[in-house]
Amino acid sequence: MRADLEEFYSELVAWWRRRSSGERMALAFSGGRDSLLLGASAVEAKCAPELLFLRTRARVRDEKTSWKAAEALGLSLRQVVVTEERLLEIVRGYGNLLRKQEDYTGRILAVCEVALAEAASGRALVTGHGPEAVFGGFRRRPVPRNDEERLEILEKNVRRLESVSVATGVPILRPFHEEKFQKYFLRLREEGRDRIEALPNWLAVPPQPSLKSSLQNGSGLHYLFRKWAKRNGFRYVRDGMEALLQEGETGVACAVVEAARRRAG
Repeated sequence: MRADLEEFYSELVAWWRRRSSGERMALAFSGGRDSLLLGASAVEAKCAPELLFLRTRARVRDEKTSWKAAEALGLSLRQVVVTEERLLEIVRGYGNLLRKQEDYTGRILAVCEVALAEAASGRALVTGHGPEAVFGGFRRRPVPRNDEERLEILEKNVRRLESVSVATGVPILRPFHEEKFQKYFLRLREEGRDRIEALPNWLAVPPQPSLKSSLQNGSGLHYLFRKWAKRNGFRYVRDGMEALLQEGETGVACAVVEAARRRAG
């Protein structure tokens, strides 16, 4: 197992080295396995991407693990704080992008990724979408039942991230979506998930939760939007999102959204 992991890790290090010649990069970082592997391999390659940690002003689930992991890696971590006002601004400003997403989950993820892309500020954004999403490594998310479901998850991530990149004008690099890494992950899946669980210990950094929160939950953005939706009379967050997107498309504020604006004013 150790030899296989070292081979995989060497490929990640090589990926960073190929991009280290003058390219400025930021790394979306939560302290989970995906971003942790990318951060550790960047250090090995003598790259120093700025780590971007997405959060709200409230205490969030990933806060403690992200700071510990960044400290262990010796990389600079910057908090990208999203307020309710900023969240609504992204929803309204990127309506065309969000309307293309299939459901609320895709839309709130795109909001998260827009916030990170804009924070990258002229640099390429490296994101670790891949292993945890494919292998069911999130709380409250079942493990995909077959290769067809895993492929569907990957394709959704690819389409969304590509559209976020186009909308923001920020290059988004997705190493774990490259074919050679996907083949490695599928082999891990066939040989047993315990090998994925062993990765953080092998890297000698603080162990991570066996089931991590997804980006929209770990950052707190979903909960922030849920509070707004509930306060404004929406039973479901998807309906609140849809109302904001319809407002942007028609230019006419729905009654509930307009009432919220009057209260805020």
